This record gives sequence, C-alpha cells and structure tokens, in this order.
Amino acid sequence: MAGASAARRKSKAADDHERVKIPHQVAQIALSWLLAQKLWIAPIPGATKLNRLEENIGAAEIELSAKDLRSIEEAASAIAVHGTRYPPELEALTGR
Repeated sequence: MAGASAARRKSKAADDHERVKIPHQVAQIALSWLLAQKLWIAPIPGATKLNRLEENIGAAEIELSAKDLRSIEEAASAIAVHGTRYPPELEALTGR
C-alpha cells in the first residue's frame, strides 16, 4: 500500500529531524545545510505564504556547527532512496 509506505517515510523523516536536534524548522535546516556546502550554492526556495518566505529567509541566519553537519549527514545517509529522479521518457532527455 503506497500510502502506508509514504506515511512510514514521513514518520522516519520526523524522527530524523528530532534526532538531529537542531531547534529550527526542517526547511530552515535544509536551506542552511545547502548554504554550508559551497559558497557558490544559492538555493532558491519557493513560498506562497509570507510566513514561509520569512522562515526561508531566517535560514540565512542559522550557522550549523560541524557537529550539526555531521548529524545531518549521518541521518541522511541512513535514508534509503526509492525510485528514480525522472520517469524514463524524461530521463532520456537529460543526455545522461
């Protein structure tokens, strides 16, 4: 049952967020992590609500420690990736 599987993955993601123990919203942590990777990475998050835009902007103020980054990497490496990025017909258009 696909719905149950998705619910388990969402639950695991929530558990991982709790385990990382960074007191910010998940989207803020994700954006902060991206910003910490390389100076030339510029995430462009989307937002349809003002409070989400403000939340996203707040990610620039978060400085993740080396310990935070390790915790995120450990949690992410434990996630099993399912499926492909694109359906086969679109993957063929990427030139890979």
